[in-house]
Amino acid sequence: MSRVHPLVKLVDQPRLRVVGLMSGTSLDGIDAAVVEIDRAPFAARLVAFYTRPYTDDERQYISA
Repeated sequence: MSRVHPLVKLVDQPRLRVVGLMSGTSLDGIDAAVVEIDRAPFAARLVAFYTRPYTDDERQYISA
């Protein structure tokens, strides 16, 4: 019996909802974005975006 990896099933979907996180090197905070991506015809839409600034204590901890 052949088993298909779950990621292969995900990529075959006509529409994906993706979450991206980024903290960067500036130590200012963390960004989160939710994007919907249609495969054909290709289209991408920003659903939500949020930035959470780091506190001074978090910034010091991360930089250490």
